[in-house]
Amino acid sequence: MRTVPEVCQKGDIMKSKELTPFGIEVKKRLLELNMSQKEFCKKHNIPENRLSEILHGTVPGKKYREKIASVLGIKPPSCPI
Repeated sequence: MRTVPEVCQKGDIMKSKELTPFGIEVKKRLLELNMSQKEFCKKHNIPENRLSEILHGTVPGKKYREKIASVLGIKPPSCPI
């Protein structure tokens, strides 16, 4: 009989990756604008999963970083991640 690995046992909570400093600034600005990530992505033609990856630093997001910063009126990150 196969068993579920210990880290995935019932009741365990997966730890989510923390936001980057840029991700925190984006989230703050979206709150100020009373806009969800989903709404922002739809309005500015950015894939939802890509925005999340950029905010958490799992991808550099070169194609969208400057656009996100410009639209929200915040400083773009100085480095990709």
